[in-house]
Amino acid sequence: MKNKFTIVTLAAVSMLFSGCTDVPPVVITADELRVTIEENPEVGQLLGKINVNIVNEDNSSMFLMDGDLSDYISFDESTKEVTVSDPSIFDFETQETYYANVKVNASNKNSSVGYEVLIVITLTNVIERSEMSVQELLDAGETPLEIYTSNNSLLSDLYGATYAGGLIFYFNTSDGTGLVAAEADLAATLPWDPNAPTGGFLQTNETLTAIGTGATNTAGIIADLGDGTYAAKACADLTLNGFSDWFLPSIDELSEIWKNLRSVGLGNFTNGFYWSSSETQNSGNQAWHVDFTNPNVFLSTGAFKDDLDNVRAVRAF
Repeated sequence: MKNKFTIVTLAAVSMLFSGCTDVPPVVITADELRVTIEENPEVGQLLGKINVNIVNEDNSSMFLMDGDLSDYISFDESTKEVTVSDPSIFDFETQETYYANVKVNASNKNSSVGYEVLIVITLTNVIERSEMSVQELLDAGETPLEIYTSNNSLLSDLYGATYAGGLIFYFNTSDGTGLVAAEADLAATLPWDPNAPTGGFLQTNETLTAIGTGATNTAGIIADLGDGTYAAKACADLTLNGFSDWFLPSIDELSEIWKNLRSVGLGNFTNGFYWSSSETQNSGNQAWHVDFTNPNVFLSTGAFKDDLDNVRAVRAF
């Protein structure tokens, strides 16, 4: 009987031992999370999901390891999602690639395994407003007033920028209105008045000179002179860059063109005289024009209306 009991006991122990060794080891497989995002992400922005597979485990856990990114990203163990918790670190100009790890632990009766899943976050550069030129800001939809209000030192950079169909040459910092000049002269030099001076030119009395009066002068000149090939009519007939409200600038407007474009080498102007829409006071024979030959010397004089001068159309915005 003693021998038989011993055999049974040994058999039971053998079966227990065999049962333990039949439990296979824990196996963890996972893919690295590699993501490319624009710099300056938003709080809560999803970076991706950890793809992990665990087999033969009795218990498991996952958590974001302490490191340089632990205060800036979050990991949700239930959803396996990695999100942005603090975007302040994600600046392309400071660093382009960031690294973190999620630790995976799993165990069963016979084994315990730890595994680290690598997270790689690569940033792409976003041109920030502070890095943009005035032209880029205008192209992005900002108005001259918004640009000036944000930084009034940018006023000089507005001049010569393309906006509202032409090149900005005058800007009213109080209300945001301004004037632009066409990017090129009209095709040919033109007279101010196309009529032969038989006993003198017609006096139009369009003698306004101030900024903001060029359109009024132009309309009055055309009303008096009618059809023909001359400076004011050619400007009014112009359709350019989707705009058809061009006019011949007054003498003060033309002076602004010389000061803010020609004198600093902008606008591709011809060496020669340019007509204004301002008739000289008390003279039906002359109108004001400006010599654009020397960008360092401003010269405005009266000229007979049959002179053939260069013409640059302008419009208001």
